Amino acid sequence: MRDLKQAEAELWETISEGTMAVVAARTALRLLPNTVFGKLSQNPALNLTHDFRQVLTQVVNLVKEPETTASTEQIALVRAALRGTIDVVDEFKHQAPYYAAKSAAAAIDAASRKHASAAQAATDAAHFAASAQQASKAADISEQVSSSIVDLAFKDRRVEQRKGLAECFAEPLLPSTGSHLVGFWKKIQTSKSGASTTFSFWREWYQGFLDGKPLDWKLQRRVALIDDAIWDAGPEAVAAEIERIRSLFELEQEVTRLKEQLATVERSHVAALIGDNGGPPLEDAPVLAFQTDLALIWRHVEELEEEMAKPEPSQSALNRLAQWFADFPVRASAYFGSKFDIVITKSAETIGTTGTKTLIAYLTASSAAQNEGIKGLAQAIWDFAKTLPPG
Repeated sequence: MRDLKQAEAELWETISEGTMAVVAARTALRLLPNTVFGKLSQNPALNLTHDFRQVLTQVVNLVKEPETTASTEQIALVRAALRGTIDVVDEFKHQAPYYAAKSAAAAIDAASRKHASAAQAATDAAHFAASAQQASKAADISEQVSSSIVDLAFKDRRVEQRKGLAECFAEPLLPSTGSHLVGFWKKIQTSKSGASTTFSFWREWYQGFLDGKPLDWKLQRRVALIDDAIWDAGPEAVAAEIERIRSLFELEQEVTRLKEQLATVERSHVAALIGDNGGPPLEDAPVLAFQTDLALIWRHVEELEEEMAKPEPSQSALNRLAQWFADFPVRASAYFGSKFDIVITKSAETIGTTGTKTLIAYLTASSAAQNEGIKGLAQAIWDFAKTLPPG
């Protein structure tokens, strides 16, 4: 029979601290469903947030700070948890023969007694026999779980050493079938706490690792840094704060994408072609308004970033900015709707194919009205504003 304790000890030998941190992080993730399912079996209404927060914090610290004292402490905790899981195998294996012996003794006792006392002894024998069977089954499951975790950790070690951290986390965390851990995770998701709306982030967070597509590490770190007072306030408070953090994070991503688009347009001198010899004349109000919008858009982006950076952003200010960006494509279509083909033709003559492609990418396939960057930004602002108090 395989010596799991020896295998666990060999797992951590002769590897760098960076590799050790990655292996520990993924091991902590695999231990999570085993630990949580065991607790749920005893208390179906258990609040799962504490256990998931603990592992999230461990994983983020190990990935982002792999060679620090804190990381060394986290690795020690993960190793202790893995050894504890392996020790459970021996406990169940010892319980099985104990209960089997008790069952046999009770059966003998039942045979030597009469009437009521014999019936009680027979009941005891059946109870101990069932306990022995349960212990034996639990020992088999625990051994398979422990063996699987150790084997997968050795695989992580090889992948991280050959390909690095990113490729290691791109590997699915668990085999898709035939795993008790996968079964535990499915039961967690369908439990009272696991199926609740307040647990939605955690379902997505863990599924990301299962699929080899972890959520953005910056987002995970922000969730890990949520103040203790919010964690102590309960899962509803935590879920609300995570939604605020996530909405802000996604808004920041939209702002970054739009700024990159605008910078690309500026570099290609597309804006300079509007209204000069390379483009149609600026001769009506909608066209002049659009020219003003192009000049104002950077200022509105800056105003948005300033509002986002405040300790308490104003919901009304954000809604006003969202409306401005939402209205921008409507105003833009008045200019490009009828004259887009002319702009493309003249732009091609002036800035060449590359510049034309840049313009098309910025305005999408038809006009500024289809600019998903600006539309996406407006929606992201509204989504973030919804997480804030009125004012």
